[in-house]
Amino acid sequence: MTSAEKSIIPEFEEKIDNLGVRQHFKIRKNTIKNTKTGVEIIFLGIKGSSGNQTARLKSIKGITTWVYDEFEEHPDERTFDVIDQSIREKNYQNRIILISNALHKDSWQYKRFLDPIYRHGIDERGYPKVLSNTKFKGRRKILDDHHTEVIHTTYLDNINNLNEQYVDLIRALKGSRKYDIDFLGMHYDTTDGALWNYESFIHLDDPPKSMMKIVVAIDPAVTANADSDETGIVVCGKGFDDKYYVLADHTGRYTPNQWASISCRLYHQWDANEVVCETNNGGDLVESNIRNYDSTVHVRQVKASRGKIMRAEPVAALYEQRKVIHCGKLHKLEQEMATWSPELSDKSPDRLDALVWGLTRLSKRKRLFVV
Repeated sequence: MTSAEKSIIPEFEEKIDNLGVRQHFKIRKNTIKNTKTGVEIIFLGIKGSSGNQTARLKSIKGITTWVYDEFEEHPDERTFDVIDQSIREKNYQNRIILISNALHKDSWQYKRFLDPIYRHGIDERGYPKVLSNTKFKGRRKILDDHHTEVIHTTYLDNINNLNEQYVDLIRALKGSRKYDIDFLGMHYDTTDGALWNYESFIHLDDPPKSMMKIVVAIDPAVTANADSDETGIVVCGKGFDDKYYVLADHTGRYTPNQWASISCRLYHQWDANEVVCETNNGGDLVESNIRNYDSTVHVRQVKASRGKIMRAEPVAALYEQRKVIHCGKLHKLEQEMATWSPELSDKSPDRLDALVWGLTRLSKRKRLFVV
């Protein structure tokens, strides 16, 4: 788990230095041990080269607490149960701490852990009423029966530590679905009029080892400042089984040099056939930007001759036919797909646009003329 060494552990070191207690900790590449109490924190991931490897986690003895970060991106309840059942130390309090962004109400995570609590409604800040209203008679019983304690936080809980300009950008989104989901943490349903719902998505840990064709699809943003749209970058493939695989989503807010670099890296990483780029806004500059970075990359320009809804409908039909499979963690992409409605939003759905370009390219049939 390389991310711990680069992010979590340096942050932990900063905190213990501020407290003046570094002498009590022994820190290695993926472990932190308190030499005074004997408590040890181990950083491990369940994702290995051959899929989810929960067995190697279950074999660790003496574990009393799991902390599962980005829990919203875990698609498989079965592998979670393996982890859940591994916490079984007899003489200690056993806990699993799940850290998650907002969840779709049809997800197994929401149904299993939150539905009994949130079904009583939320207050104006998005908190479950059963938690925020101390006079609610059934609060203690619900929590005791369900064995789950919910701690709901929003950006407002940390507002004193946020940059003022950033807070202004957040407040400008008030009243939008993005504000409710991303900044208030409100769990969400599929938007009325959306082309996809949560049941549209089929999940697989790993794609087939060989593919008929792979493309890196880009929907570039026009600008690259703090409030710009993101640049959609999605990797898609077509299998020899005549099914389509969404392999990765690297969408983000990038400068032109950054998205060119990322796209070229993904092109070689996935041994892709081509980079598909939408060029309505940037024209030939989009292609030249990629070629200037790496002249070996094969670029295919595509132009939008139809509206978003007309471009997206054939791709939505592939999902209805159960011909598209999502590989790995694609939570943000799925959230955008299930909450974007062409009737209710005129904002560009960046991840979705890139997905549509990629799957459209892969599913395009050559016309056959018979004389």
